[in-house]
Parts: sequence; C-alpha cells; structure tokens
Amino acid sequence: MGVLENQLSDARARYERAKRLDGMRRTVMQKTAGVLSEFTQLEKQGKLGNEGLTVIESLSSFQDTLSGFDSVRLINRPDYSETLAATDSALTKIEKIKAEINQVTKLANDLKQLNSKINRRGQHLIDGPTSSRIAEIAKSVSTLTAAKLPLPSETHPQLEKTGAGLRNLEDQIDDIMDREEIGLLRREMPSRSGVWRFRLTRTNSPMRSGYKLSLALRVLRLSTI
Repeated sequence: MGVLENQLSDARARYERAKRLDGMRRTVMQKTAGVLSEFTQLEKQGKLGNEGLTVIESLSSFQDTLSGFDSVRLINRPDYSETLAATDSALTKIEKIKAEINQVTKLANDLKQLNSKINRRGQHLIDGPTSSRIAEIAKSVSTLTAAKLPLPSETHPQLEKTGAGLRNLEDQIDDIMDREEIGLLRREMPSRSGVWRFRLTRTNSPMRSGYKLSLALRVLRLSTI
C-alpha cells in the first residue's frame, strides 16, 4: 500500500511540475511570437548586425522546439526548463536591442524637430559655436542611425553623449536665438537720439514660432556736450 501511495504521489508531483512548465512555455511562446513578428519588418531587420540576427535565429529555433510539445501529453513531456531559460535570455537581449533602436530613433526625431524650430525663426539667428554644436550632433546621429544593432560597447558613450548634448541644445536654443535677434536689431536700428531697448516675449502666435518682439521705445536722452 505504501509503495502505491508513493507512486501516486510521484505521478502527481510530475504532473504539477509539467503543468507549471506548460504555463511558462505558453507565456514565453507568446512573447517570442510577438518579437519574431516585429523583427520580420524589413526596416528593423535591416538594423540588426550579426549578433542580433543570431539571437533572432535562436528564438525561432526555440519557438519550434517549444511548439512541438503541443502534441505531447503533459505527463510524457521531457524536462525542457533549460530551453525555457535559454529563450528567456534571448528575449532579454532582444529587449535591449529594441531599447537601443528606440533611443536612436528618438535622437533622429528630436534633431529633426530642433532643426524645424531653427528654420521657422531663421538660420541667421544661430551663432558660429552653436552651428558647430548642431553639426557635431547631426554627424553623430547620422553615424548611430546607420550603425548595426546591438551597438558595440565602445559606442554606448557616444549614444549617451549625443543624447545629453541634444537635450542641452534644446534647452538653450530659444535663448541663443533671442540673443542673436536682439543683437541684429540693435545694429540695424538708428540710435543717435538715444538707446533702443528690446524684449522678446512668449506668444501663442505661429508667426514667430512662439515669440514676438516687443520694442520698448524708451529713449534715454544723451547729455549734450
């Protein structure tokens, strides 16, 4: 009687373990199917280097292995926990690649928006040093956009530096252009009878990209010699 009870207990334990594995298998297969579908898009497939392509090929192989258990009864399935762990590891690598894709795409979009803002107000309001900063960032973004993913570890500092530089430029660009515009107006306005004072104020008008020029025509009379 004791032997039979032990056999029943062992069978129940094997079944419960097989059931847990099957739940994990279904979850992993669903995630893998989503990744494989996403990366078959030509645009993203073209972004992958050899390492990324190898990960995708591994995922496809794991998916075939795991889906093969559909036709096998739970209690008769071999232990495939190692395959589940390998699949989960590959999915983690793919998530890192997707994060890099999103970072590089955001850099390109943010740079495009910055250039659009500058073009609306006028390239003539960008001074020399700022123009050099923009050109340097644009070159870096172009390099990162053309790179295969995942990025080499030595390229990660470039990604971080470019992102930080672009964010700083976005924060400063309005003040830079305001200063240049005021300087241009001061040089163009006659000032023999006094001093022109200028102030740029924010507005919702689309005509000047969020700004309008307010001229404070307060003339400071100069002492007559």
